[in-house]
Amino acid sequence: MTGIVAYVLQETGHRSGAPFRLRAGATAEVSAQVAAFCREPKPAKGIMSELGLRHWKTFQANYLAPLMAMGVFERTIPDKPRSRLQRYRTTEKGRTALVGTGGQDA
Repeated sequence: MTGIVAYVLQETGHRSGAPFRLRAGATAEVSAQVAAFCREPKPAKGIMSELGLRHWKTFQANYLAPLMAMGVFERTIPDKPRSRLQRYRTTEKGRTALVGTGGQDA
């Protein structure tokens, strides 16, 4: 199990052997992909495109909000969450968890 996946499972109180869902089908593996993809700041549309998602509310509820609540993700303009220039990036806490993922560097 990769570092960020283990971290997400731990932060959400996942029990070993039980099926895991952040919300409505969002898996820990997808969360790890998002965190790895956003080492450099990315716009929400770019992240959604990378995941193959089109619906903003689903993306926000299933991926963005949980990762930000866990401290794995952050906004580049925290005072203006609705800014057209808003980008999202993996935090230091998220990069630390990514170090354990199969040869990827933080």
